[in-house]
Amino acid sequence: FPLECLNHLSNGGLKPKSLSCILAGPNVGKSSMMSYLSGEFLRTGKNVVYISMEMGEELIHERVEANLLGVSTDNLKKMDRNTFLGKIDSIHKKTNGRFFAKEYPTGSAHVGHFRHLLKELKQKKKFKPDVVFVDYLNICASSRYKTMNGINSYSYVKAIGEELRGLAVEFGIPIVTATQLTRGGSSESSPDMTSISESFGTAHTMDWLIAATT
Repeated sequence: FPLECLNHLSNGGLKPKSLSCILAGPNVGKSSMMSYLSGEFLRTGKNVVYISMEMGEELIHERVEANLLGVSTDNLKKMDRNTFLGKIDSIHKKTNGRFFAKEYPTGSAHVGHFRHLLKELKQKKKFKPDVVFVDYLNICASSRYKTMNGINSYSYVKAIGEELRGLAVEFGIPIVTATQLTRGGSSESSPDMTSISESFGTAHTMDWLIAATT
């Protein structure tokens, strides 16, 4: 990780074939955290794929670029073209990390789609990610259950977690995702695994969990 505190908490950083999860309440910064980490991994030469079910690809690129350039997204929009291209060129000279963002409609994509994406990137673009971000767990679909009819949220969300972890093992890469805290957990200064919304089963499939609070 680019932050020593995260390296300490994760015992050295993200591991291959692992699934990690950021826990946070609504609008606390799950996507911002993943965008920040994406930019920092790129800065160190890592290849990053960012899959989102709620943010458009342009917005993802905007957030990652703002982080790389060390400016706010508002100031990024005000930057003139020549200044922007000059700064980007300077970054390219310092790192060979590559970035790819993909947006899917909310609740429509599952690991089958993600698997196809990763294979296509490898075949057509010679692109193999070092880390994949999936934003976020609860609004993915399950490849195991086609609908939620007759399935409770515990089983459905747990299945999504298991499928994502299986994908991490299949490709030998770490996957980072996020999930919501309950209303009560969002107001706690130190929420625990019982504060995970929808499915406590999420905790059973994760290799590493971290909670972000306001």
